Amino acid sequence: MKTLRIVNIIASTKIFGDIDIELLSVKIKNCQYEPGLFPGLIYRKKTYTIIMFSTGKISSHGSKSEKQAKEAIVDTLNEIENLGAIIGRKEFDNIRIENVVGVGEIELDKSLEEIIPYFSNVIYETEQFPGLIYKPHNNSITCLIFNSGKVIIVGSKSEKQTYEIYIELIDKINKINKNDC
Repeated sequence: MKTLRIVNIIASTKIFGDIDIELLSVKIKNCQYEPGLFPGLIYRKKTYTIIMFSTGKISSHGSKSEKQAKEAIVDTLNEIENLGAIIGRKEFDNIRIENVVGVGEIELDKSLEEIIPYFSNVIYETEQFPGLIYKPHNNSITCLIFNSGKVIIVGSKSEKQTYEIYIELIDKINKINKNDC
């Protein structure tokens, strides 16, 4: 069976204080702060990126696991606290996983045009986008399926949910390939 790789996890939280992002913009390297273009500070680390706002909102982008995404936020909060950039309390809400992106492959014996009748909640307009857009449960999760067999799953709230959708999709495609639908 082909495997699914988690390629990006976005997590976020809000501290109960504020963040002095102007101070951070001069104290930390690898950051970008252009308030005329974007009100947040973008802080690039080796394996992920942190976005912070003066209101205390902070998010992690680019992590490959939920654990890493949460640790990125906690580590960054500790770092900016040590720099004196937290105004008020460092305590924060629960860290929430906002989006998980997975990339995998499926074996397609038929073209995308041929499998469309077996799906509901699907859009396939080749003039607009080369892949089939499938909403498996009519919620925030979206599967992008390409003729090459490449699949991108976005919008889930956990790694587990992403893998479950991938397995469901493989099962559905296998049934279509065998004409068991």
